[in-house]
Amino acid sequence: MKEFEYLAIKSYEFIDMLDAIARERTSLKVKKKTDTEITLTCQIAVPMAHIKYFSEEQDGNLRVTRKVNWFPFIYSTVPILALLELILFLIIFFTENLTFIENWEGFLLLGLAWILAIVFIIYQIFSELENITKKLFKVKV
Repeated sequence: MKEFEYLAIKSYEFIDMLDAIARERTSLKVKKKTDTEITLTCQIAVPMAHIKYFSEEQDGNLRVTRKVNWFPFIYSTVPILALLELILFLIIFFTENLTFIENWEGFLLLGLAWILAIVFIIYQIFSELENITKKLFKVKV
């Protein structure tokens, strides 16, 4: 959870800015929008993270809290790894003798490719968060 403070801005204006930023990006979708909170979904084919912004006005300023829900990341990547491992296991089972000692390299390479994909997805999520933050603090004169 991260907190930001914006000077002289109303809650509905901030939510509208986030809505406009999400519409510009292809990997961000608005899931839920109210007057004081907005939920964005960062997705790469399937939802990977839910980013929720809460806003409350204090002394003429706006205090914004950002929460990132990583649960969609877990429930969308682990079944993909299990499915790929099962496919590799079935290919090995039907093509030759089932000896894990001789075929461990395939499982290792598949696991390393999965880790590489996970690193890319996490990088994508953090770059979207950074992009949102940069656009929110950008001032046009």
